[in-house]
Amino acid sequence: MDVETRPDIAPEVLRKAEFAEFELVLHSDAAEALEHFLSDQTQAYLFSSGLRKRKFKDDALVRFKRTLSALAADLLVAALNEEAEGFLFRPSKRDDFKNTVAESRHYDTLKSAWADLGLIEVINGFRGSSEFDGDRYHPETSSFMWATRLRAKPSLLKVMSEHGITPTTIGQHYKIAQSQFAPIIVKAEKLKGEKSGKVLNPDNTGKLQQLRAEVNEINEFLATWEFNFGPAPYLHRIFNDGDLYDFDWNYGGRFYGPRYCYINWPSALRADITINGEPVCEIDISACQLTLVYGLLNEQLDLPTDPYLIEGVARDDVKKAINLIIGLGKVPRDDWGKYDNTKFNQIKHAALGKHPILMKLEDSQLGSTRLQAVESHIVSNSMLALAREHSIPALPVHDCLIVRKSDAAKAAMVLSDSFSKIAGIKPRLSHPIFTDG
Repeated sequence: MDVETRPDIAPEVLRKAEFAEFELVLHSDAAEALEHFLSDQTQAYLFSSGLRKRKFKDDALVRFKRTLSALAADLLVAALNEEAEGFLFRPSKRDDFKNTVAESRHYDTLKSAWADLGLIEVINGFRGSSEFDGDRYHPETSSFMWATRLRAKPSLLKVMSEHGITPTTIGQHYKIAQSQFAPIIVKAEKLKGEKSGKVLNPDNTGKLQQLRAEVNEINEFLATWEFNFGPAPYLHRIFNDGDLYDFDWNYGGRFYGPRYCYINWPSALRADITINGEPVCEIDISACQLTLVYGLLNEQLDLPTDPYLIEGVARDDVKKAINLIIGLGKVPRDDWGKYDNTKFNQIKHAALGKHPILMKLEDSQLGSTRLQAVESHIVSNSMLALAREHSIPALPVHDCLIVRKSDAAKAAMVLSDSFSKIAGIKPRLSHPIFTDG
């Protein structure tokens, strides 16, 4: 199916589709029953349609079912992605499946069969590009080719639900394959055209051992608590640019979890999380990376004032421009490539008028991934302190912590103290029960 024939689906929606990792395997009787049901249904179709004439050999059937369950689980994960309206993507090249639990030929078979059975919707690859003003679809250009998208139809979600499996209960029924477990992941610098840098095998230094021990401690502590979405997620930290000459655990480092876990949920769904039956709240560090820039460069930020508020300019545009500048690690010239954009340049100069400190980014080398490393160490230290000193569970979402409402005041104090000790500046917390006065 070609995207031009689906005017009801905006190209921008397809651009938001997430990559299918194919790393999940069965973890419950319900998931196993679903696998049997879908496998029997799919094989019956393949034989009746003449697409397959012989039964699978035992070992091939195992691999087929494993691919089927991995696809089913990732389709459930994608159903939580509201911006992409449930779409995911995965190129079919054989080499791209080396570090997964699936096989490309079985994936192609399932993709075709399930589309014919009315279980999934498939939209073929398309071309597009990105601009400051938003995602644009350019079928007339020779820009990047975006892979085929697919999503579960209501009929498939209904079958899953009938087996007791829904998008928010994935963690009860699937788990990451043991081969995928690693508390600390280090990736090489991302090269042009790559989705992410290649995974490296760093030297087993004392620092790496310490980081592994800390993440394992956090995971073991969280495993002692009950969450309404299922077992505690297996968290890990991902560091970037591990092949750069100055790498010293100073790029990236944010916490991530399985793709089905709460970190990838919309905020509205995260609000429904309970810990030991108690409701939660999110403690967010407002303008985290901008605040870090001020602190690390020994300048003060006007904390009571929203740093993204500039008279005559939309707040979201200011925030987007500042985040883009920090992401680049420098202020782009007015006439530089895709930043030769009148609207962006107007907003950029307004932002620089309010925050001239951004002009120091390039010389200080405080790009986004360096700031993420500082941010992630703050979050890690806060989670460890909450666990060790107060027996308070905290779930990370980048620069935010999810805690029980009854623990909010204590958690905010710990997070603020950790931020101040590392960055030399007091943060502004977004939760309405906290004030800085």
